[in-house]
Amino acid sequence: QKIIDAVNSNGPDSVGIYNTGQWTLEEYYSMGKLGKGAIGTSTMDSNTRLCMASAVYGYMTSFGSDGPPGCYDDVENTDCFFFIGMNPAGMHTQIWLRIINARKTSRAPKLIVADPRRTQTARSADLHLQLKAGTNVALMNGLLQQIIANGWVNTSYVNNYTRNYTNMAAVVANYTPDYVSFITGVPAADIQKAAQWIATSQETLSMFVMGVY
Repeated sequence: QKIIDAVNSNGPDSVGIYNTGQWTLEEYYSMGKLGKGAIGTSTMDSNTRLCMASAVYGYMTSFGSDGPPGCYDDVENTDCFFFIGMNPAGMHTQIWLRIINARKTSRAPKLIVADPRRTQTARSADLHLQLKAGTNVALMNGLLQQIIANGWVNTSYVNNYTRNYTNMAAVVANYTPDYVSFITGVPAADIQKAAQWIATSQETLSMFVMGVY
């Protein structure tokens, strides 16, 4: 009734809609129909965009760009996918179709999914790291620890293009597979396998969305 009163007294733009970044495609569609079609407001925005302000600042200071350094064409040119904080089978259906087709090629890239839930994406994975909610950082530190401990590091790239690598390496040194397994609930062997696949594949593509921001 408040919406109706606002539209009648001050016009449809007097109703503002600010929605979440965690909906399904069907929910976004329905909200669009409600806001643009039924109410007729142009005053709509989404957490999907606004919540990225801090991430964009991080991208700019890290990569010199307002987005991660990659493109969708990388899907067809990778040997290993690493997904964390995203469920493309349920939320990003167009990119998921490209991933499915890429995995059917002779390149047959591996798929690692880090997610507390058994989503369709996770069920499709070669390796599902079913970590406890809230333990993303520990898992990432554990993967870094294994990559460094096994010497799977591009030293030339690190020396030329990164800062504070030594400090980072010292922080993650204690995140052994057993320690990370205790925190996350992911088997130590799976942490080791994931790190190996990520680090030793010729091309690895990591993808992440709202679940880890």
